[in-house]
Amino acid sequence: MSFLSVILAFGVCAQIVVGIAWGQKAGEGQDGTVLDAGVGLDLDLGPNAWTAWERQAYASLQMSFNTPLPLAKSQGGMIAGTSAALAVHAGLKALDAGGSAMDAALTAALAQVVLDAGCWNSYAGILNIVYYDATTGKVSTLNGGYNIPLGETDPGTIPGRSQVDGRAVLVGGFFPAAEAAHKRHGRLPFETLFGPAIHFAHEGFVLDPMLALLIQLRLDVLSRAPETLAIFESSPGRLVQAGEHFRQPALAETLRLVAAQGADGLYRGDWAGEVAEKVQALGGTISAADFAAYRPIWEDAQTTAFAGYRVVSLGQEELGATQLIEGLGLAEAAGLTGDGTDTESAETKNMLMQISKLSHVLTSGTNLTPEDRAELAALHLPDIIKAGWEVGLYNDVQGRESQDHSDSVVAWDRDGNIAVLVHSINTTSWGDLGLFVGGVSIPDSGCFQQLRAEHAGPGGRLRNLTNPVIVFRDEQPVIAAGAIGAGLHEVMLQNLMSVLVGGMDPREADRKPKFWGIDYTPTPEGQFAFFIEQGTFSAAFLEEMLALQQPLVPLSPVAATSRKGYWVGIRKTPAGLEGSSPRYFNGLAEGQ
Repeated sequence: MSFLSVILAFGVCAQIVVGIAWGQKAGEGQDGTVLDAGVGLDLDLGPNAWTAWERQAYASLQMSFNTPLPLAKSQGGMIAGTSAALAVHAGLKALDAGGSAMDAALTAALAQVVLDAGCWNSYAGILNIVYYDATTGKVSTLNGGYNIPLGETDPGTIPGRSQVDGRAVLVGGFFPAAEAAHKRHGRLPFETLFGPAIHFAHEGFVLDPMLALLIQLRLDVLSRAPETLAIFESSPGRLVQAGEHFRQPALAETLRLVAAQGADGLYRGDWAGEVAEKVQALGGTISAADFAAYRPIWEDAQTTAFAGYRVVSLGQEELGATQLIEGLGLAEAAGLTGDGTDTESAETKNMLMQISKLSHVLTSGTNLTPEDRAELAALHLPDIIKAGWEVGLYNDVQGRESQDHSDSVVAWDRDGNIAVLVHSINTTSWGDLGLFVGGVSIPDSGCFQQLRAEHAGPGGRLRNLTNPVIVFRDEQPVIAAGAIGAGLHEVMLQNLMSVLVGGMDPREADRKPKFWGIDYTPTPEGQFAFFIEQGTFSAAFLEEMLALQQPLVPLSPVAATSRKGYWVGIRKTPAGLEGSSPRYFNGLAEGQ
């Protein structure tokens, strides 16, 4: 069972009054009275500096899943995250303390990893960022993806999923990327951003039922090493239970080290050597030299014109950004941006499906340059309006990997600076190795990306499917968004259509029915179908799709969770900022 399936199957939904978190400013009581005029003005961003009301309210939100939250509105700054209400609120505290959008986004991301216990994110995982500097008007993008170990001379033969083999361990860039991002765009002291994460690791937090269930489901992996199992035991032989206090003291010490010494404290220290030793004992090739050689990469953004807007995403090394920019360009060329376009009609959805299908099949050839892809896309554009255009053309399309295990954070500060980041363990929950070093979960993300690893080569950067975006109108930012999940391409494509062409607010766009990633098992006719969730589209819509001859695969709500994409976005309007987070998780959007 995937991480996303667990959420819906378990039915976690705390019975709380969620309106108190958005109907008043942080630092006010439920009657609006100021509890602490100095909240957020010092350099302690963690719960020790929060009011008693804040600690209680956001701890309750942390326990709430599958809850439809209202649209957040603010005339100041704003932050939104896909998960971990406590982490998102810590990010808001960074904004309150005068921090930049980058400070806020990094504060939230650092805390998210602690609050998910290294399950769907990892400090040894990846971190990609798009940032807008309001002073210069420039966008910068940062690639903190995986490097292939220098000693991995045959990446195409890395063993597959569910095999305990250290060759699947790659060199992640979370901490180096976070440090590089802060050096360029941060305001607060670097160590300040770690405060909430260290607090939640050292002091602990109340374990929510979803994470407790995941621990039970992955016990076979988490019990492989005694030191790993000990992390999740409240006492010898007894796993920590939902509702109990969960602490990660070893992780707190690691975070203190990085806060004081930067990424070099790990990547050029004892931690790197210990990771290499344990991974090599499992047949891996990673070495301490791989960590010492790692560098995050600042890249030129990819951009396209779409519906009178300018859409900006990550650099060319990120497949997801290329896929999105390409898809929007095809939508523009296909005439889906006209005044009369109904973004939710069967005709429009069908065309988006064909565009998405084309982008996916081009992505299967991971050695294609964006220029090569653009040429092929233009060649196929006249064909994709026909049902079954793909039959016989692509017989070797590889199914895309699951991106269930990720988080996205969007932050927009009072000065107009914007940070959109996506970070991920980029494998199954905790991976299949059961390794922790210094409290950090060690992913096995090479176990399903052998083709991309082969294209990257030893020491090369693995291309990823993340697609964070910032959208401009007349050179002014109007939307910032991030996506996660197996259907991250589809959700980003459809939500941008709904907001930019359909004029919807972020929450309204995200609540519209969606189609999700391709079923790579062709129909008997050789077509690729798309997944949808049962009961979300009307009978009339489904009849129209049948007439358009595009096959669909309806899934139950539980089965659909592992196929969906999940979106977080902030939009600027004349009245201020408005933001939304996915209803399925325990994240939120909130403003100053």
